[in-house]
Amino acid sequence: MAGRAPARRVTAASQECASRRGACLGASRPAPARFTLVLFNHRYELVHEGVDLQAAPELESTTYAIGGTTALLDAVGMTIDSVRNRIAGLPEAERPAGVIVAILTDGLENSSREYTRQEVFDRIRQQQAEGWEFVFLAANQDAVQEGGTIGIPTQDARAYAHSGEGVREAWSGISRRTSRSRQRARKRRKPGSGSNDRSPIGFKGKN
Repeated sequence: MAGRAPARRVTAASQECASRRGACLGASRPAPARFTLVLFNHRYELVHEGVDLQAAPELESTTYAIGGTTALLDAVGMTIDSVRNRIAGLPEAERPAGVIVAILTDGLENSSREYTRQEVFDRIRQQQAEGWEFVFLAANQDAVQEGGTIGIPTQDARAYAHSGEGVREAWSGISRRTSRSRQRARKRRKPGSGSNDRSPIGFKGKN
C-alpha cells in the first residue's frame, strides 16, 4: 500500500523497544525494565538492545531524523524475532515477566521485502498467546483497521494527531500503558493475586 512517510517510525516495547518511524518493545517486570529501540523507514536501525530503561538516553533531532519510506512489516517482524531469540537465550530467572511492543508510525506500509502481512500477523498472535502485549499508534490512517491487519486488538490501536503535541501525547499514552502492565506483572507474582485487567491505551485521540 502506498502511504505517506515523512518521519521515522518507532517500534516500541517497554523493556524491549523497537522503532522506525517508531516501534518499541518492552518487557514488564518488577525488576528494572529492559529497553530495545528500533528506528525504521526503508532501513532498520537498532538503536538500543536490552538496555536498562532508566539509562536509555532521550531521542533528539540527531538520533530521530525524518526521511525514507515505510517498511513497517519488516521492522515489526525483525523486532519480534530478535527480542524473542534474545529472551530465549536468557537463564529462566532472568527472563522478563512480560513484554510490551509499542509501534508508532505516521505512514502506511509501502516498502517491506522480508516479511509479509500474514507472517507478521502470525508472529504477533503467537507472542500474544505467550503473554506479550502490542500497542499500535498511527497517524494519517485508520489505526484500528491497519492495526487489525497485523493482529492488533481494537482496544490496543489508536490514532494520534500528526503534530508535536500529538506525538507527545502518544508517548504519554504508551508510558501510562506500560506502567499499568508492570503493575499487573507485580500482582501476578504475588500469591493469590491475578489481575487480568487489560485497559485500553488511554490517551487523547480517536480510533
